[in-house]
Amino acid sequence: MENLLVQLIRAAFRENAVAAQALANGRQLLVYPMGSEALVGLGRSREEGGEAGWLEEMLRRRTANLARMGDWLPAMLADGSVYVVRRIAAVDPAGEASPLSPSELQAAEELLS
Repeated sequence: MENLLVQLIRAAFRENAVAAQALANGRQLLVYPMGSEALVGLGRSREEGGEAGWLEEMLRRRTANLARMGDWLPAMLADGSVYVVRRIAAVDPAGEASPLSPSELQAAEELLS
């Protein structure tokens, strides 16, 4: 996922627009450019959120492990999809390395599980 994130960062800054990609597991990864910063989001669709109480459970997991998951902020979009988003400062749009580590991206995945 780190390589895909680097590609999305490049596309978002090149086009000065949100870049998004559906992942094999049904999640959506997006990058929203903001000057020299960006918002990175990982989300699940409204259709995927069918089980009752999953949003509350996500918030409990985040609260229980703020040191690991606290940088990911929950957001619900108008279409009912739910994302965890994180601000990335000083993004290098031409960079080769992902601004987020595999463990940071894994924390986002766990929040949405």
